[in-house]
Amino acid sequence: MKTQWTLLLAAALLAGTCLTADAAPRTVSVTGTGTASAEANQAEFTVTVETSADTQQAAVAENAARTRALRTALLQTGARLDQITTQNYTVNPIYTYEDGRSPKRVGYRAANQIQVRVPQTSLTGFLIDAAAENGATRIDSLQFRNTEAGPYHTQAIAAAAADARRQAEALAAALGASLGPVLSVSESGSAPVYYPRMMLMSKAADGAGRAVTPVEGGPQEVSAVLQVTYELI
Repeated sequence: MKTQWTLLLAAALLAGTCLTADAAPRTVSVTGTGTASAEANQAEFTVTVETSADTQQAAVAENAARTRALRTALLQTGARLDQITTQNYTVNPIYTYEDGRSPKRVGYRAANQIQVRVPQTSLTGFLIDAAAENGATRIDSLQFRNTEAGPYHTQAIAAAAADARRQAEALAAALGASLGPVLSVSESGSAPVYYPRMMLMSKAADGAGRAVTPVEGGPQEVSAVLQVTYELI
């Protein structure tokens, strides 16, 4: 009797295993990518004002005066006060080094790093020139972006979904199957792509009166990545 129950239990377990295997669908998983092009509607760049003097107080005072002049010029050119932000401020001693001798302090350097957000991309060149001609010793980290990327993100998702389906249909055909319904989908790695443009050091005053610096933002790419699993039938 015990042997009979053992055989019946084994048969039941085997039947359950077969049912589970039959119920598991065949699937194919693919990664679809899509992009959409968005025109830049905002720009930003970084301006640094550096000053050196024999004393710390003198370096700080000169830096403050040049920074005020720079801010005034930016505001007069079209920037708003809330778009001019201090990123970093440092005051450090300056040393000279000679072989066999201890470092000698010869002065101080003050540096004020400011981020400028441009309200309209058409003003970018004018603001860069205003900074270069009114106290900036360095201008860099210029980048453009689109601040209203939502509709473009939707377009990128649609393109990624179409790309995923094309791949899945090709795989299904190669395997002699047909593509069934979507079983799962997730998005990963989706983000607008910003385009930084590095600018070299700009000196003030020397370029006064010249034509405005031409700066073009160009299209910004918004991307989407979808992980999609389909059933094969």
